Amino acid sequence: MNKKEQTGKLDIERAEALLQDYRGEFMATMAYPIASKANLMNKLFTQLLKELAHYYEQVQDVKNLERSLLIDLKLNPYSDQAVQQLIKHYANIGNRAEAIKIYRSFK
Repeated sequence: MNKKEQTGKLDIERAEALLQDYRGEFMATMAYPIASKANLMNKLFTQLLKELAHYYEQVQDVKNLERSLLIDLKLNPYSDQAVQQLIKHYANIGNRAEAIKIYRSFK
């Protein structure tokens, strides 16, 4: 059982360590038999990013929130939710130019 299951809370330090080690899509260049494992790992990493973004939004850590959202968007470039969250973030911090830039790039 992992720590989140035990406490119901995200372990921010461990999540940050994973984020620091992020090097791109897990096993992206591997052959097909490993594809399902790679897909599972990428889904788990995406969920971790969403939980981190939620946490950073709650504690108003705009720098780490932006970083989490940008990595999520890089990992899931066609995700409407990732685009919307990033646009909302930029609008909330008053960075209208970046919000418009993101909007136009996904129009």
